[in-house]
Amino acid sequence: MAADADTRFTVTYHRSPHAGRLALMTMDNGQDHTRPTTFGESALDSLEAALDELEGQADVKGLLLTGKPFVFAAGADLDAFDGATAEFAERAARAGHDAFARLRGLPYPSVAAINGVALGGGLEIALHCDYRTVSTGARALGFPEVFLSILPGWGGTQLTPALIGPQAALRAIVHNALDQNRTLKPTDAVELGLADRLLEPVDFLERSLAFLEGLAAGEIAVDRHPPEPDQLDAALEAARQAADAKTHGATPAPYRAIELVEFAARGGDLAQGREREIAALTELLPSRQAQASVYGFNLTQQRVRRQPGRPDAAPREVTKVGVLGAGLMGRQLAALLLHRHEVPMVITDVDQNVLEAARAHIEGELDQRVQRGRLDADKAGWLASVTTYARDAEALQGADFVIEAVGESLKLKQRVFADAEKVVDEGCVLASNTSSLSVAAMAADLAHPERVVGLHFFNPVALMPLVEVVRPGRASDEAVATAFELAKTLRKSAVGCADTPGFIVNRLLMRFMGAAAQAADSGTRFADVDAAIKALGLPMGPFELMGLVGLAVNAHVARSLHEAYPDRFPLSPNVAMLGELDLPGVYDWDAGGEPFAAIRERWQVEPDAQPLAPEAIRQRALAVMIAIWGSRSPVSTVGQYSVGVSSPAALSRRIKRWPPRRDGRGMRRPQSAQLPQRDPKGVSQRRPGIPGAPTPPGQAPTRLEGRVVCASAARACGSGAALCDDALPALSRPRPAPGQSRCGPVHRMDRGHRRAGGCGGVYRGVGGRRRCGRARGGLKDPGGPAARRRRGRGARHRGPGGQTGGPDR
Repeated sequence: MAADADTRFTVTYHRSPHAGRLALMTMDNGQDHTRPTTFGESALDSLEAALDELEGQADVKGLLLTGKPFVFAAGADLDAFDGATAEFAERAARAGHDAFARLRGLPYPSVAAINGVALGGGLEIALHCDYRTVSTGARALGFPEVFLSILPGWGGTQLTPALIGPQAALRAIVHNALDQNRTLKPTDAVELGLADRLLEPVDFLERSLAFLEGLAAGEIAVDRHPPEPDQLDAALEAARQAADAKTHGATPAPYRAIELVEFAARGGDLAQGREREIAALTELLPSRQAQASVYGFNLTQQRVRRQPGRPDAAPREVTKVGVLGAGLMGRQLAALLLHRHEVPMVITDVDQNVLEAARAHIEGELDQRVQRGRLDADKAGWLASVTTYARDAEALQGADFVIEAVGESLKLKQRVFADAEKVVDEGCVLASNTSSLSVAAMAADLAHPERVVGLHFFNPVALMPLVEVVRPGRASDEAVATAFELAKTLRKSAVGCADTPGFIVNRLLMRFMGAAAQAADSGTRFADVDAAIKALGLPMGPFELMGLVGLAVNAHVARSLHEAYPDRFPLSPNVAMLGELDLPGVYDWDAGGEPFAAIRERWQVEPDAQPLAPEAIRQRALAVMIAIWGSRSPVSTVGQYSVGVSSPAALSRRIKRWPPRRDGRGMRRPQSAQLPQRDPKGVSQRRPGIPGAPTPPGQAPTRLEGRVVCASAARACGSGAALCDDALPALSRPRPAPGQSRCGPVHRMDRGHRRAGGCGGVYRGVGGRRRCGRARGGLKDPGGPAARRRRGRGARHRGPGGQTGGPDR
């Protein structure tokens, strides 16, 4: 198991006048609250040592377990999960169970004082204590494991249903994880029965210690009444339906978790439940689904906090905001700004009816928050009073940040920006919520184009975590930094990108949607296309998504990208046709979910086309996205791409990993294909990539040993060809610099075979270097030991004319 920032369990002692000697055990990794305490091998060893000490103290009458300030424990160290084998998974699961069982077996009362975040293994160690107090300041409690395609492996599936009943346990373990990894608030934990006392942060430790004193002295008794088991069957069925609806069978994790909860709820033996839990984690952790999910989680939850693309400049203080346009997106943006930023706001629109609808929407949300107890009535009244609705730009005076959300028309956006510029101060940042138009073009005629940025939110604004911060060429660092800071205030994941058509997400999405449209062009039913794509683990299919974003919007973005990059983004005439129809979507849900008659009548199927099988639909959809993963893009690294698409887990669940190999420590690790990418300093890096991308235009793909390689290379090797472990589909490589050639596809040849044609590139070696066979006049037996030694040294590529490029050119 990997290091976990040296998490240590330390024990101190407190003498109670009426309860005797009490032990206080603290979990701390020596870092501040931004680095939560996690459990790795050294942490569990420290816990074992602390328990050894406690067992040698005969006069201890009670134990209080707590964490460092603001953090209880965030569970297992995810860095240790990367490349985990079944042997590692079993060892880690058993080590945690052994240590936690000793804690549960102490002969005196134990209390977990949950003073902060308690997730995964952090909540499980609390469950191994007899009682729990929780601070009202604890930000989140829960089990995120199913969200990561694994399950609680240190007793969570067995102890939780025994404590709070199967229905509540399934909510905490399965439903919340599937619902965008929701967590429990401290009040939820007490209501469910996970915690016994809800205490204020100001004297939390003192009152928790007093609670322990009362238990140790026999002065306090805690009554627990779990729900009756007659709800079990209904709860299990509801959980399975939720798993079907959310994952479509793409990961076995929720189903295994449901089985384990059922075993415990039906009175299963705790020791047997422990072994079943260990076996399940041993199976799940090394799986493709779990490895991809952990990879995606690390990117979207850790890397995104650094806000890729944010300049070092200080942001402008925003004390008043303006929203141009009160339509669907405008009113959602205004509601979010009012909810999270809480400053005076102006909403403008030329249509008074639209303004009134926006007012009703925003004030209605304020009322709902008051009714749910999430907002004070006086605060809601103040927020409503500082919100102004106006038909002209004059009301924007004094605004520090103005964002437009008008229709996707360049002339319209230029006009509203020009009107706003006449009113606001020179330092006011102007932002556009455009999804496809050039931000630079919007600012071209303004007196101060340097203050214009893109800030692209996704619909629905309140739920979608990603925001694209678009930087046109003339934007100032201060303007861009202000956009990033505001996104942070709104609790959004902000990623910087270039001012190019489609930015990040729509560039990926339109390739994906285009592949779905091509399947329908071939005569495949819309519902069959959606069902095939949802089997990837996605929440909805492409044609369902078209209805959510709007047929006209989808067609507009597809057309914009086609006009900018016609070879990369082919435009189906049928998609363009959908944009002309005044329909709420593809499906008529009032008529049983069948496509609207107008769509069925006008959709043109290609002559002699045949409907595609589900697996063919999935392969096409994945291939077109993979093809642009490593090509020229509006972001600098694959990691930034992954953050941009929120989580690549659902995509990666369908990707087959390359055969395992041994790392430098002799451990077997799953090996994926590698995409050569450059970091912001231009240094070549090896990034996790995906095999199976389509071959370049003009070269028909040939499938060798189940994997797609370039046709010309297959001809060169003949029947003896086999794809090299580190082979890289040619289309995934970055475009070569002028005067240099692109290395060809790579495969191992039988002894005595030479490559014919192409430059015969070999992608292998230390540091992610790729060497070209042409550098040595061709390679013989690149799969043999001598060739492997040569690859390890690397070589410099000679392009046409003998120019020497650096490694990985």
